Amino acid sequence: MRIILISYKEAIGAPRACVLLLYVGEKIECKNHEVIIRALGKLQNPKIYYAICGKGPLREHLGKIVKELCVSDRVKFLGFRRDIPELCNTADISAFPSRIEGLGLAGIEAMAAGVPLISSNVHGILDYVIDGKTGYALPPEDVDGFAKAINTLANDKNMRESMR
Repeated sequence: MRIILISYKEAIGAPRACVLLLYVGEKIECKNHEVIIRALGKLQNPKIYYAICGKGPLREHLGKIVKELCVSDRVKFLGFRRDIPELCNTADISAFPSRIEGLGLAGIEAMAAGVPLISSNVHGILDYVIDGKTGYALPPEDVDGFAKAINTLANDKNMRESMR
């Protein structure tokens, strides 16, 4: 009998060696998924994968943008999940680009798992993310800024480790 072990990344359709960017939250307008997808489109880095957990009315709209930007092979729509702690422990970077947020437990959960956070710089999130120390906090519509932050962390494992 042959036993094949796959990584958690592989279980969600991403290569074991990729840099996994994780988002947990509903697919609704204020959560601002589009800014991260557009940042990935600018980067066109085949090593960076984006896993989006959650459901919501924007799934079809986001799927169109993913196809338009030619990143459909690297964006994984995972739907509703019950394995968020495992996904947080698998992720290399967490994204939390909300336009508005009260507190945002998903960001706190990612940080508790030791994952650096690339977030928007809005009320609530700024209560726990420290720009340049635990991740990056950017204006919610700053596609170039998100792209730069993703690229920086994706290419610097030591920096990701220091932001844990």
